[in-house]
Amino acid sequence: MKMRLLEFIIPSLKSDTVSQQTFRAQWPLWCKTLVHAPGASQVHYGYMISENDIDVSSLMKLVISIKWNERTEFDDFLTSDEFKVFAGKTKPYALAPSKIELFESTSEGQTVFSKGITEVFRIGVSTDQKIAEVENAWVSFRDKVQREHDIKVLHGLSVNVPERCFVGAIGWSSLKERDGVNNSPIVAEARKKLLSFDNTSSFVVSMAPADATTV
Repeated sequence: MKMRLLEFIIPSLKSDTVSQQTFRAQWPLWCKTLVHAPGASQVHYGYMISENDIDVSSLMKLVISIKWNERTEFDDFLTSDEFKVFAGKTKPYALAPSKIELFESTSEGQTVFSKGITEVFRIGVSTDQKIAEVENAWVSFRDKVQREHDIKVLHGLSVNVPERCFVGAIGWSSLKERDGVNNSPIVAEARKKLLSFDNTSSFVVSMAPADATTV
């Protein structure tokens, strides 16, 4: 199976009204730097609806996803002048440096993020044994979700940070679909097992493709 390179960025943004309004107004323009980065494709972004099943829709928690063609193109962009300009524009609105994670994914992000609502699970995996346990739990959850529904999913492991992380994502057509499937007893039990691992978090985000022509 060919693996795809998928980047996740979750900036920690300032919460005051002026900073949030300015950032929201400028972000579509600043995002063009990511859209036009050599080797980047399928750039998606959106704001979290919930985190660990708690409503965070009023907190402006941005999530960015980028599919990269090659690892070298990802590395080159992080040291490029374009990225330095991009970082300089966004830094005044950040509370802390953004953690950038690159994953080897089983599927292209577009198949999941283009659905409208995306649910993401992140689980720290420090040993090969835990990787195997988490992947088994994910496959069990995924299979139950897909048993009676045409729902797109992906999963992968981080490749650019010392603290390895498993990520699994599900593309839902709506929050109603998500709630309906997750409330099924067989799915709920598998989801509970997935969330039972140490160092686990999840969030639901409304994602859309970044438009290179948006200003």
